[in-house]
Amino acid sequence: MTDKNVALSSREARIEERKNQAIEALSAQFSQNALPIEEYERLVEYINRVESERELAIVDKIVNETALYASNPATMPASVSITPATADDGKPKIDLALFSNREISGDTLNRRRSFMALFGNTIITIRDGELPVGRTVLHVNAVLGNVIIKVPPSLAVSMEAVTYLGNAVLRSQGQRLPNSPELVITGGAYLGNIEVQVLKEKKRLY
Repeated sequence: MTDKNVALSSREARIEERKNQAIEALSAQFSQNALPIEEYERLVEYINRVESERELAIVDKIVNETALYASNPATMPASVSITPATADDGKPKIDLALFSNREISGDTLNRRRSFMALFGNTIITIRDGELPVGRTVLHVNAVLGNVIIKVPPSLAVSMEAVTYLGNAVLRSQGQRLPNSPELVITGGAYLGNIEVQVLKEKKRLY
């Protein structure tokens, strides 16, 4: 066996080992009811198809992100200042768009403020009066997917999401006023896109 073949075999072995570790981590999260069975099965299927170290970097991000919601809320990173939604057993739970499209608005946004688009699209619509006065943190991750956040023109918005071969776009930012809501977007775009769009104001007929 040539040195090249040995190196290739060693690389493939490392990839397989990391894939197995990722699946084991997801299995532990599934056993704690942190992932629905459909999402768990789709993630495992995706991991089994991984062939490159770049894809493994995405897998690591997915596993780390879902692990946040399988742990105690007290272990959530400081950037997430809102308690995420919980399952029946009281454990935090992520809202995941996996190979699918999700549209979030109204009461769903009030119950969940942590979202991930993985090979899918999540559209979050926020209208006037739906956010409380003060700072609201919206934690989103776009992994080979897109998260679009639609906001009213009057809402002050700041983008704190990080990017890795992706984009986090804030086209408009309202002015922060006393006794008014402020939206802070955290999380990250990993080979994906996070975009803030401003809703058009409805014209009055009188």
